[in-house]
Amino acid sequence: MPTKIEFELCAETLSACAAALPGGAARIELCRRLEVGGLTPEASLIRDAVEQSGVPVHVLLRPSAEHFRYT
Repeated sequence: MPTKIEFELCAETLSACAAALPGGAARIELCRRLEVGGLTPEASLIRDAVEQSGVPVHVLLRPSAEHFRYT
């Protein structure tokens, strides 16, 4: 049986989120500052992406570009 591959779009902007569904994405990973590996986006972008994208939105939770370890 063939394996189903799902496309996840990594998006930083609302316009990228709007392109997700027409582009065939099954979900969005929402973030900002991809050049440093991605950081948590602003609350307003999260709200707008969830309301407008038409696909599930997964939010990257990473407040610092340093690393993923926290104390």
